[in-house]
Amino acid sequence: MDGESNTSAADKQRPGRDGRLPVQDDKGKWRYFNLDPSDYGYYAPNLDDATLVQWIIEEKDRTIRYLFDTAEARADNPTFEELHLPVTAEPIERQPCILERSDGAAILYAGRFSTLHGEPGCGKSWVALIAAGKAIERGGRCLWMDCEDRPGTVATRAGPLGLLESVTNTDRFRFYNAPELIESNAIKGEALGWLLTAPAPRFSLVVIDSAETWGGGGHASDDVNPWLDKAVDPWRKADVAVLLVDHIPKREKDRPAGPIGSQTKRARVDGAALRVEGGRPYLDRNRQLRFTGGPWTKTKGGHVTLLNEKDRIGDLEAGMGRPIATLAGSWDASGGFAWELAAPKVEADTGTEAEAGDMETVYEAIKAAGLEGIRGITAVQEAAGIRRFKVIEAVRGLVEAGRIEKEKQGRGWVYRVDGGGLTQEEKAEVQAAIDYGD
Repeated sequence: MDGESNTSAADKQRPGRDGRLPVQDDKGKWRYFNLDPSDYGYYAPNLDDATLVQWIIEEKDRTIRYLFDTAEARADNPTFEELHLPVTAEPIERQPCILERSDGAAILYAGRFSTLHGEPGCGKSWVALIAAGKAIERGGRCLWMDCEDRPGTVATRAGPLGLLESVTNTDRFRFYNAPELIESNAIKGEALGWLLTAPAPRFSLVVIDSAETWGGGGHASDDVNPWLDKAVDPWRKADVAVLLVDHIPKREKDRPAGPIGSQTKRARVDGAALRVEGGRPYLDRNRQLRFTGGPWTKTKGGHVTLLNEKDRIGDLEAGMGRPIATLAGSWDASGGFAWELAAPKVEADTGTEAEAGDMETVYEAIKAAGLEGIRGITAVQEAAGIRRFKVIEAVRGLVEAGRIEKEKQGRGWVYRVDGGGLTQEEKAEVQAAIDYGD
C-alpha cells in the first residue's frame, strides 16, 4: 500500500513523540523515527493525539491496529522526553453521566473502566443492558461482547425493559461473541471508529459479559494484566466507557474479596466497581447491611441493589460499601413488566417483637408445607413473602410458643408445624401411604 494514498499532507507534518517529522522508507511507507521498521509500518497518530477521532473518520485505514500496541510500537529504549505526558489546564470530567436513576443521578463515568460483579442470577446482565439502553438514548453506541448468550437472549431481556428498538438498531447496537474482538487489533480499530463516530461519542459504551468467559478469569496478576491490556485498555485509552460484567468466586471464603482476579481488576478500575445483590437493602439489629427478597423471575417481581465498592473519581453519592441504586421490577396481570432504577431506601430493623400478622403469615406458609416442612429461613421467607428480619422474629416467636417445631438437618434447620398441621386421622393416612410406598 502506498503511503501517499492514506496519509494527508497535514499528517505528514505532524511531529512524533520525539519532535521529529515522519519520513518515507524505501517502500514508500511513512514511519516515525522512534518506530521499529519491523513493526506495523504505516503512519497513524497515537492515542494521545487530539485529532484521533477526525483521523479515523477521514482515513478509515485498518492499519489503525497499531494504535492498540503502543508498547511494541515504541523503541526498546524510549527517551525521557518521549515518556513525558504534559499536564494541561483542562479539567477532567468528574460527574458520572451513564446509567441514570429516576432522580437523574448517574452511576457510570464516561470514558472510564467500570465493573459489575455478583453471584450468578443476581441481575448483572439486566443492569448492563439498561446501561446500554441509557447510553443509546443519549446519542452513544454500544458494542456488546457476550460469549455466554446469543442475540436472542439480549432481545428477550430488552423486550420487557422497553429497549427492543434500541438493541435491534444495528447503527447503535452491535452484538459479538467472536474472540477477534479481543485478539484482533484490526477489528478493534474498526470497532473504535464505529464507536467514536456516534452522534454523541461521549456516551458510547463497550460491555464485556463476562470476564471469565472471555479469558479474563485468572487469579494471578500475570494472567489478568495482559488480558486487561488487550480487552479493556484500547477502548478506555480512546475515551470510550467500558463495563466489565464479572462473577465472584464460588468458594464462600473468597467472596468478600470481590470478583475473580479482583485485586488486579480493582486496581485497574478508573471508574466505579459495583457489586450487584439480589433483593432490597435493610439494616439488621446490629446495623449490618442485609438484603431481603431477591431479583425478579419470569412470574414474580423483585429487586436488585447496586453497591459502591470503588469510586476512582470520587463523585458517586454513595460511600464505600453502601447502596447506590435499587432496580425494582414487577409484572402486572396482563404480563406487562414495569421497572425503575431509583435511589436506594435502606430501612432499619427496629428490633421490635414479631407482629401477630407476620406470625400468622409465616405459620400458614410452614403449615402448607406439611410433614416435609421448610428448610432454612430463606425458604421460609420465599414462601411467606415478607421481609427477612420479620420472618426471623416470627419463627422465633412461633418456636417459643410451641406452634412450630424445628429439626436439625445437616448444617441447617427444618421448620414444620407439629405433625404438619394434620389431625391424628390425617397423620395416620399419610403414614400408611409411606409404609405402603404410595
